[in-house]
Amino acid sequence: MTLLKTLYDNGTPIKTIAEQWKVSRTTIYRYLNKLNNQENKDK
Repeated sequence: MTLLKTLYDNGTPIKTIAEQWKVSRTTIYRYLNKLNNQENKDK
């Protein structure tokens, strides 16, 4: 999960991440939203 966030934060397109991990773009967005929600709860 942190690798996903790092890739995204470094500017890797969602499409590229999804293709590399063989998942849909929707799945990537879902994971990113989940990570953001967890980070906001921790603050």
